[in-house]
Amino acid sequence: MANISKYLQNILKARFGRDVRSSIHDAIDAVNSSAEGSAAAAANSAENASQSEKNAETYKNTAVQKAKESQESATASANSAQKSQESATASANSAKNASQSENNAETYKNTAAEKAKESQESATASANSAKNASQSENNAETYKNITSQKANESYNSAISSAKYAADAAESRNNAVIAAEEANDAAKTIQDKIDALKDAVKVNIPELKLDTTNLFFRYVAYNNQKPD
Repeated sequence: MANISKYLQNILKARFGRDVRSSIHDAIDAVNSSAEGSAAAAANSAENASQSEKNAETYKNTAVQKAKESQESATASANSAQKSQESATASANSAKNASQSENNAETYKNTAAEKAKESQESATASANSAKNASQSENNAETYKNITSQKANESYNSAISSAKYAADAAESRNNAVIAAEEANDAAKTIQDKIDALKDAVKVNIPELKLDTTNLFFRYVAYNNQKPD
């Protein structure tokens, strides 16, 4: 806190208003400057305290991580020691097995000779099978050609039968159409003959029948000559 005793003394000693105001101003300014410095110091202290708290949390996390790493390292060392012991045991067993393998090698050699003989016999049998397979393949090709020829003949026969059936159907359709046209023509001729008879009955003049095209032409009373 600021020491303003001398400013207070100046206020008491001042005799004129100007000196009094000046002394009061100086005292207040000193108090204000001290307060601002205290506030800045307090803010710095708060910031330092916050940073210290963050650093403490970081150090704590780092310590926990290091402790965890140390524990994992110790576990890894223990596992490595166990693996080393197991490897030593395996090496001892391998040496024992090597001796046994040497004894087995002679047995394997004899077995390999027997297997080689069996393989040769199997190869001979395979060659004979291949020869028989080749002959079977030739026979299969012959049968395939015969079957293909028969199939082509059957196909051509079916095509011919289908063509004959189509021609017969077309002939039948043409006959039906011709019969229908003949029937229509007969009806038309009969209708025109009936019309001619009716015209004769009512005495329609100059009515002419064209026997070539089978149509009627009426000529009215206008002094025109008939066609």
